Amino acid sequence: MKLPRTQRLIARTAGLCLGMATFALSTPVYADVIVSYPLNWSGGNVVETSAPAGSVHPDVTASDYNALGGTEISRSSQTHFIRVDSGDNAAKLATIADSIANDMYGQFEVTVDPGMLLNLSSLEFGMQITRGADTEFFTVHLRSSLDNYASDIDTATLMGDSDVENVDGSALFDLTDAAFQNLTDPIDFRLYMVTDIGSRTDGSNIVRIASDVVLNGTVVPEPSAVALMGLGSLLVLGRRRRACDKA
Repeated sequence: MKLPRTQRLIARTAGLCLGMATFALSTPVYADVIVSYPLNWSGGNVVETSAPAGSVHPDVTASDYNALGGTEISRSSQTHFIRVDSGDNAAKLATIADSIANDMYGQFEVTVDPGMLLNLSSLEFGMQITRGADTEFFTVHLRSSLDNYASDIDTATLMGDSDVENVDGSALFDLTDAAFQNLTDPIDFRLYMVTDIGSRTDGSNIVRIASDVVLNGTVVPEPSAVALMGLGSLLVLGRRRRACDKA
């Protein structure tokens, strides 16, 4: 049965009100890059020991990416690197224990805004070996402040190649473990550099963490914040319904 014109207008208005209420009750969820570091800082020197974030999630604060233990960030190559054949660097990088003892790592921190939860999914970055032999390796050990950097979250290893000057690779670390979900406090990550590459006469021997260093995940409101949003939306819905009834 076809409704009279006045009733059709009321029905349409009620539908519009219900639609607006449904929209108000929805919870915003961001699936995005939490922070990325292109390592392309704009300083005046050729190398530096820190680089700012290139992009940061709107609900997160991120520190600079910092190079420790004599490792450096190259503006020209956009990498975090160390010359293995320089000084006693080979000994400092020989094992994970040596790397820890000599602070041979890159580090950054992220902090989620109050009222929000940070859920991490992965960390990814590039790797490079310059003038490494076939049996030589470069390994990055990922650790975090959640256990005071006591254990590896994961490792990524790139092997050298005597026939190629630069060997490129990539690392993708899974951060979907429960320990990296529903974070409210700051979390620091360290990328420890370990290699057995030795010095040779054909040029500098270098290992690099390459841009972009990217932390991925989602940010969602805390349950208490969602409850407040729901209460507010119900109040809005009540007003809308009253307005619809009057229409």
